Amino acid sequence: MMCNTRLVKFERKMTVSLLCDTEKEMNKMIPTKKIAVVDDSSLSRDFVKTALESLPWAEVVTYEDGQMAWEALRNSDSADIVLTDIKMPRMNGLELLKRVKAKEPQKPCVLMSATPEYVNIATMLQADGFLLKPFELTELFTLVESFALIHDDLAWSRAS
Repeated sequence: MMCNTRLVKFERKMTVSLLCDTEKEMNKMIPTKKIAVVDDSSLSRDFVKTALESLPWAEVVTYEDGQMAWEALRNSDSADIVLTDIKMPRMNGLELLKRVKAKEPQKPCVLMSATPEYVNIATMLQADGFLLKPFELTELFTLVESFALIHDDLAWSRAS
């Protein structure tokens, strides 16, 4: 399922890119999206937050651990996309992923880790993406933009 979902997302991104003359025009097509970044490392969390804030459509909220993120995510629609580290105190990213997907299966959730063995676990738990740390900014942007571009289309098609 993860491979098919990723393929669809990248096909959609390419289609939109072909329709736009510039990246600036493409960014205008994306409505504001709230992105939750969850990481116990302030250095990683702040790096990802700063990078994502360079996207004109991104509104970024951060959390120090899965428990803090879950408190916000379970009580409201506080994020359109969730990016979470795996190894954290109180509640790890795997547990956060399970809870978010149980509440809102369509919400894009991306796991981040420096441990490549987590890729298989991420797939089994229906994560929508995986970023192996350290990652390039282009990897982060491509993945997040693909979710931002298709999120509204998916929500509309599920409501039909």
